[in-house]
Amino acid sequence: GDMRKDCLELMSSEGGRRMESVAYEAIDRVTASGDHNIVINLNDLRILEVNLTTSALRDKWLVQLERVWRRGVGPQRLSVTVYDDVSNTKIGEGKFTVYSIDHEDPEKFKIKTYVSLSSGGRVEVDAMYTSPQRMSREIFQSCDPNKLLFGTFLLWVNWYSFNSGSTVAVTGGGIKLASVVAINTTLAPCAAAMFAMFWSHFWTGRMMVEPMATAILGGLVAVCAGADVIAQWEALIIGVVAGFACINLVELMNHLKVDDPCAAFAIH
Repeated sequence: GDMRKDCLELMSSEGGRRMESVAYEAIDRVTASGDHNIVINLNDLRILEVNLTTSALRDKWLVQLERVWRRGVGPQRLSVTVYDDVSNTKIGEGKFTVYSIDHEDPEKFKIKTYVSLSSGGRVEVDAMYTSPQRMSREIFQSCDPNKLLFGTFLLWVNWYSFNSGSTVAVTGGGIKLASVVAINTTLAPCAAAMFAMFWSHFWTGRMMVEPMATAILGGLVAVCAGADVIAQWEALIIGVVAGFACINLVELMNHLKVDDPCAAFAIH
């Protein structure tokens, strides 16, 4: 890699042919990893690991990147409100400025301050400050790809009991209908997942796990209504259409800043 004036030029470890430019403004956090590596968290929730040849070079990069990262951390104007537990009424409020740059970790640290009470006197308040960027990253990274896929496939398996179980009985010829439902319940999410993988690769250059999991659940939801009457090729089409719809609806919800972290609205 190369540290330029306005960006980092990093070479991919996949064959060492693809170069990627990372603007300093896109850096959210910089940390050391191992003896020679640096981990760079980006604002788009991607994580880059830079492998350097020596620990001395790693330390040099770390100092410079830390300076670039911390430069974007400005003072935060915060407000603290104190409520009475018994009457649930506000009894005090205080406003103060936090200078994040003064702390070892500007994104997350403890705060101690005093808040004046409306009835007179003041109380000491201990709080933990977490920046919005850190909070978003911790929420999303707590669900790593392995956990995300495990939860998705757990729902998928239970979908068979939901759809096939809705046929009420598997005796007296009911097994044939339950089998049709099970096959369609398999084909629709498979088609949605394949579409999501190619779609994300087309737009981002990589196959993303999150769109695939979203599309799988969208395909499962979409096939429910007609799983007992549609043909297998129709289940495939339903899955593709559902995958396209829910992936783009997730992007729309994010653009509109709608608080739907599980994509429940987009999927259903």
